[in-house]
Amino acid sequence: TMKKTVIFILMALSCMFFACNKHSINLFATNMTLHIGEERRISATSPAKITFSSADNSVATVNETGLVKAIGEGCTSITLSSDNESKEIIVRVIPDNSIAACQNQCLMTPTDNNTSIKTDFVSFD
Repeated sequence: TMKKTVIFILMALSCMFFACNKHSINLFATNMTLHIGEERRISATSPAKITFSSADNSVATVNETGLVKAIGEGCTSITLSSDNESKEIIVRVIPDNSIAACQNQCLMTPTDNNTSIKTDFVSFD
């Protein structure tokens, strides 16, 4: 986690010094995989306040600071909004003590403009 923190700080500083778009959300990961009950904070910066929302609270919730909590198995998207911009991060939740390759998978496909990802949840039962 120290490496991630250093990368986050360096990216934030580079944004300040190299004139990032003043209204842009800088999202440092576009997906995450969590075990049920696990929590992880979304790494994102923006000059304006970012609001967070989950498309499916039965899979994962997110609070006002971007802390994601895995609730139940499946896939959902977390939307980050700031001013007139929004970005998404895909969250995949797998059972406790499970390996990443499980029966259910998230199929993630970039949209035409590569700014968001279409997500389908597929069961192989």
